[in-house]
Amino acid sequence: MVSIGHGAELKRAVRFVLSLTAGLLLLAAVGVICGLPEAVSAAKSISPAWLLPLSAVYSISWLLRGARLRMALSMQGVSKGFLDSLSLELAADLVNQFVPARLGDAVKVVYLKRRDGLGYAEGIFSAVLVRILDLAALLVLAGLCLVMLPAGSGGAGAASMAAGFAVLSIIILAGSLFWFRPDGFARLLAGPLHRFREPILRVRDGISGAGRRVPGLFLISCAIWIFDVMTLYIFLAALDINLGPVETSFVLFLSNLAKAVPFSPNGLGVYEGATVALLTGFGVDQARAFAAGVLDHAFMNLFSALLSLGALARLGLSAGALGEMSRTAASLRDTAGSGQMTPEPLAGDEEVVP
Repeated sequence: MVSIGHGAELKRAVRFVLSLTAGLLLLAAVGVICGLPEAVSAAKSISPAWLLPLSAVYSISWLLRGARLRMALSMQGVSKGFLDSLSLELAADLVNQFVPARLGDAVKVVYLKRRDGLGYAEGIFSAVLVRILDLAALLVLAGLCLVMLPAGSGGAGAASMAAGFAVLSIIILAGSLFWFRPDGFARLLAGPLHRFREPILRVRDGISGAGRRVPGLFLISCAIWIFDVMTLYIFLAALDINLGPVETSFVLFLSNLAKAVPFSPNGLGVYEGATVALLTGFGVDQARAFAAGVLDHAFMNLFSALLSLGALARLGLSAGALGEMSRTAASLRDTAGSGQMTPEPLAGDEEVVP
């Protein structure tokens, strides 16, 4: 049986504190560079009435996330209600807000094992499938934005079009390898990416019998990103920043790609810094660009955290239970990453609740 020792827990706690401190320092540095007093003044000028469209748009984004997880689980033969699927996504996101390594996906695997009896392999399949589709949708949409940037906007021109076509070509090539030559695709994952070989091959094997559902999941992933773009677009409008939908999409997509680097919990400081760099590239002044990045990121995190409270209640999870599942998920992730996954139960998994 695999157990999590005090040394491992302490090490993870230290990593969390260090990553949180780094994220806060980066955020503070960006704020000082951009002019913090001016940014605060711009943020204060926003009417609370803007919360209505923001909440409506971002709620739709979360509803789509719940629908996507429900479809992914159905591919594994798990019939889960929409509200339960949505609640599970929210609970996982709550974990992701406090852990820099996207541990929420592993928490979903542990929960599904305990509550639904879903095997670890099948749970990992569902989690990795959703993550792959999210990344594929993000890259495809970012490539399209590069091609479609209006003439005269920051970064537009032959170079951006060439980069866009290059991104789309790489996505098509990678997708073709993944589908027709999965072993060859897996061999390309070298170095730190080596631990993703087995989960990705498992996903490829898993969708062989349900491939018709994958395009629908991909379209839902694209729709989720579009509603996230609309959330940023509303903040830009509230700050009197006149930026077109393509440029706004480009800013959000690249900022989220930067946030994917496990530097700080949920990309704290990284997202805001990337947003400032991209918005100023389109001619937005630094203070309002910083205000937009901070408000957009903070709203998404706080809104999701508030929804997570109801999600935990529906799932019957306390904060302590979620923390214990996070520790079990960390052990599961480390075991899977070492390539030594065993059928033995992890700590806390001796019994499976039907």
